[in-house]
Amino acid sequence: MNVINAVWEMENLGVETKEIVVEQSDCKRDVLKLLEDISAQYLVVKIPSDFESVSYELSQLGFVFIETMNQLSNGLQLKPISEHKQKIVQETDFVEMSNADFEYMCRKIMESLMFRTDRIARDPHFSLEQANRRYVNWLRSERERGAGLYKFVYHGHDVGFDCCRHVGEGVYDDFLSGIYPEFSGKGLSVNISHKLNDFVKARSGKRIVTGVSSTNVRAMNHHINNGYTIDSSNYVFIKHT
Repeated sequence: MNVINAVWEMENLGVETKEIVVEQSDCKRDVLKLLEDISAQYLVVKIPSDFESVSYELSQLGFVFIETMNQLSNGLQLKPISEHKQKIVQETDFVEMSNADFEYMCRKIMESLMFRTDRIARDPHFSLEQANRRYVNWLRSERERGAGLYKFVYHGHDVGFDCCRHVGEGVYDDFLSGIYPEFSGKGLSVNISHKLNDFVKARSGKRIVTGVSSTNVRAMNHHINNGYTIDSSNYVFIKHT
């Protein structure tokens, strides 16, 4: 087990937060004892999806199931796309963000409250503004740590973004991406997989990994339809005290 004192969530959510990451090798008795004794205003427990012996007992401790987090990957072998989608990809530029671009992205996220499907956005204890501010703060931290931040430019318009980091051995973590709401429904999301795929190939990369929540059905379908496979899943439970 790994217990994380998520101090950054005080700024994001205004509550003391602890995350407990359970591993398959952990003893059930030890896990349940820890969860009985641990205290914080907001508790988040992440458990391998096949660790049923613990999952079944969490409701008795006051925890509520909120999502399944799926880890997906692709070895740079995307499924073929139509000529129309190929044309969209060809006419879209994948450009590293300037400081002004970064601030534009953050502003667009907050103005549209762009992210609405994650566990914070769906939790009645929190607000959509808190959920999206949390993403903006995360992006600022990732930028300071050297993550790659890129924008999609289609016919002269900034239509979305992709944020990734090289985690070693040719593996890139595509940790956050999106198409701005006013450009959704136009087929532009094809760029999310294909532009990053080309980017990683050009840097002799080998694999792209990403995490997608079960509550974000559109993103899940997008990745599966483009050739990603699910490597592992964690059940996520929460508790407010």
